[in-house]
Amino acid sequence: MASVSRSITIVKNSDLLFGDFIAGTTNSNFRMHAVTGNLIQQSGDAVSIGGAQSRASFTATGTPFAQANIRRSQNSINIVRDGGTETMRVDNFWLGNSGGLRDQILDAAGQATYFVGGRLRIGPNQVAGTYRGTFEVTIEYQ
Repeated sequence: MASVSRSITIVKNSDLLFGDFIAGTTNSNFRMHAVTGNLIQQSGDAVSIGGAQSRASFTATGTPFAQANIRRSQNSINIVRDGGTETMRVDNFWLGNSGGLRDQILDAAGQATYFVGGRLRIGPNQVAGTYRGTFEVTIEYQ
């Protein structure tokens, strides 16, 4: 017997976006929930004022009914202000599907969608501007 599987492909559907804030005078933490896509203030006095907000989303495509597990390569990153050197930390990445599971079986079409959330740490009197960064995820295919 011999079996040949399709290679897995991963497509990014959306970025992890925390939105717009007014900095406060204390450390502030906001969590983007991976399962619900809701932004939740955990602490501090910074104020969320809307803007584009979304959990990151990736779709894996491979052999139907194969196991595909999402993993992160780091637990925290610094995002950097455009045109500057100021940073904010994003950490506690949370990975999962709509049910909160990181490990999935690809469906009959050979697909599974994964979501990534995390925590944004805004410093006291954080310098205004747009902050950007990247993080990596891997999907282990079995």
